Amino acid sequence: MSSSILLSITSSYVRFGLRIYFTIAFLIIGFLGDRCLASRSRRRLLHQQQLSLSNMTGWLTDMSMLTAIARFRRLPGGVLFGLLMLISTILSLTADFAVTGLVRSVNVASRCPFGMGLVIPEFGRNTWDPVPNNGAPYFAVAQAQLTSAANGGLVGIYWKVNRDMTFSADETDSIGSWNCTDVDDDIEYVENVTIDEILNDLRSRGYLYFDDTTYCRSAYGNGTFSHLLILDSSAGVQVGQIWDVRASIDLTPFAMDIKIMKSFHCTMNASAVNWALEGINSTSTLETWCLGLQANVYDGTGTGAKNNSGWFLEQYLNSMVMVAAGNNYLLATPPTTGNGGGDTQGCLVTKTSVPLEITLLFVVVTVGLFVLAIYLCALNGRRWVSSRNSELGAGDQPPNGLLGWMEQAVKEHYMARSDTVLDMDHLKLGRFGKRTDGSVGIGLGFSVPNRGTSSRRPRGYPASLDGSEIGLFP
Repeated sequence: MSSSILLSITSSYVRFGLRIYFTIAFLIIGFLGDRCLASRSRRRLLHQQQLSLSNMTGWLTDMSMLTAIARFRRLPGGVLFGLLMLISTILSLTADFAVTGLVRSVNVASRCPFGMGLVIPEFGRNTWDPVPNNGAPYFAVAQAQLTSAANGGLVGIYWKVNRDMTFSADETDSIGSWNCTDVDDDIEYVENVTIDEILNDLRSRGYLYFDDTTYCRSAYGNGTFSHLLILDSSAGVQVGQIWDVRASIDLTPFAMDIKIMKSFHCTMNASAVNWALEGINSTSTLETWCLGLQANVYDGTGTGAKNNSGWFLEQYLNSMVMVAAGNNYLLATPPTTGNGGGDTQGCLVTKTSVPLEITLLFVVVTVGLFVLAIYLCALNGRRWVSSRNSELGAGDQPPNGLLGWMEQAVKEHYMARSDTVLDMDHLKLGRFGKRTDGSVGIGLGFSVPNRGTSSRRPRGYPASLDGSEIGLFP
């Protein structure tokens, strides 16, 4: 992925601003390039009698550029300026497409104000028998983990939690997490197996701790069951010690299926909240939380356990510890500084991404604009203008571009028939078509409205061209 500049300005504004800049920049480049070509022609005219017509096209772009190349069989404006015109045409199109397609809004990790929520202190001591699982704090901490995962953040036990949907936890926010390891020994049981038979077998294999084990299932009233979920802690009914969890989950969807039990061993890696784990009665809490975990592992009647059941088990145990450590209270405010980034939390913020390619294009266009301006100043330097440009008369200026050649054509046509110097302000009177002498070509003329009145010469019309005929004058 290429590097980008991230801006806090809305992407639509950035695109609009860049398109305006590039449009104006290429207009100025065209103007400066045209002036450079004209100045270069004047300068060369002082040193030689003839100039190549292909060097006197003015600044061309787009189809005009391609047409000139096809007609001249060479680059218009000479090799240097021809390449500049070609590059300018390509860059102008590239800039427009690049700005439209590449400048976009992206979400990036940042730190945002926290406000109010569940806050875990550095030290505390609460005894829970059991930890509540039906309050707003549980739903907030459970959703926070899902939100963080969806936003590319960490899942675990957080120093503080709220309902911010931009939440994306980083290392600063995370205390640690529960880690559930698959024991890699999925066991099959016949369809009419009893729960006690499953418990005894798992206990004999070392996948459960005590005889009095917590479990929940979906019972159908005829002795059959499905969605069996078994939880057992190393502490049993004892409080005041660190404990881990052994769990087994039925993978199959229906009661009469051959049951497959997948077992996990879960330990907490979050020493900063060991005090909270010590204050939880694990047996009563796991029994209370079992049905909620079952609801997360299965998608309803007739569905098997999710492939990532271990992740849901970890997330559920994380929530349990956060609710206990945060005193089941969702209206706390954190200190300005302290654990978890003080009063800030990891989040995603919307930025405008301007790729490096557009930045380089911006620099190239800007540098090109200034180089042309400096080159134009060099061509029209004071010493050269004073000593050289004065040697060219008004009628000796070389044409450049469309208007220059139109002026040249009208000037040459008129001066061939009159000794009067034509003022180029009268270019607007130029016409192309059938003249009064019957030939087709360039002339000067004016139209008279069909009102039955006598003709009237337009304001500024050369007196030497006045006549009684209406149309084009030779």
